[in-house]
Amino acid sequence: MGAVEAASAESASQAVVAAVAAETGADPMTLEPLYGVLDPDALDALFAGDESTPTAPPVRVEFTYAGCAVSVTGNGAVDVTELDH
Repeated sequence: MGAVEAASAESASQAVVAAVAAETGADPMTLEPLYGVLDPDALDALFAGDESTPTAPPVRVEFTYAGCAVSVTGNGAVDVTELDH
């Protein structure tokens, strides 16, 4: 299982593609488009909030992409596990 923290300038959708590519050994440009699984703009908007808000509920999104189980959490962590074929 690979876990990465999104770089501060990197969006959640960019972090997902990079993490899946790293986990599978694929070139990010050869992966299926993320928009075929979910709306990348909505994912980015969900995780672009102000982290300093102490009353904000924890956020976690889980989905399958390019043969991997992906989990994105509010702290910017992206966990990727390649699924058995």
